[in-house]
Amino acid sequence: HCSTPRTDFFIQKNLFDSKKKRLPVKHCVDFARTSLKKIFRFNPCKQVCYCGSMRRMFTGIIESVGVITGITKNIFTIKHPFAEALSLGESVALSGTCCTVVAQEKDTFSVEIMEESRNKTIFGKVEEGSRINLERSAIIGSRNSGHFVLGHVDELGSVLKREKVEDFVLFRIGITPENQKFIVTKGSIAIDGISLTISRVGTGWFEVSIISHTLAETTLGYLKKEDTVNLEYDILGKYVLNRCAC
Repeated sequence: HCSTPRTDFFIQKNLFDSKKKRLPVKHCVDFARTSLKKIFRFNPCKQVCYCGSMRRMFTGIIESVGVITGITKNIFTIKHPFAEALSLGESVALSGTCCTVVAQEKDTFSVEIMEESRNKTIFGKVEEGSRINLERSAIIGSRNSGHFVLGHVDELGSVLKREKVEDFVLFRIGITPENQKFIVTKGSIAIDGISLTISRVGTGWFEVSIISHTLAETTLGYLKKEDTVNLEYDILGKYVLNRCAC
């Protein structure tokens, strides 16, 4: 299994070198991509194992929608439609929040979500009966139809607008000013764990355009104005901004 220090070393070293040389943005991004290839080369099991940054990974392609059937203090129990039971210790993203399975039965599993995580995600407000997007951890080597998602929520966004436009539904999501730098038009973002493309950016908000399939297969179909959503910004963009002088 890969280790967190080795993972971060390759990404941060390459981007730090680019900062010293004052290379343009394209070179910084190329360095990040090269680093990811090195990470996977050092992971003989071909699976991004999870313990911290870059060790559990998801793609933002939702497998199914589960339902919260029980909340006891910090233990959340979710009913799922997977054909097989989840394993103890397995990683699963609940609406974009990476969690570890602590108990399981044939069609349910339980996770433990600490107070800090509840306060920074939608799990501070969910109730029994709430629908949750489910994605199990990715296996490197299989097709990635989304983008690299860690399951580490950056902030709660607010739905400012939901509007039906021709053959899609437009959502406008409000964000905090300090995170404005992480969004770009046509860039990737994870909303409640769903890998989506940003269609438009404004001051303090961004928009995504959702097709009918995504509305039907995820919790976005139930989302309405003033709801809150988990947001995770693109990890590669965050590394580039942190390490590259552009």
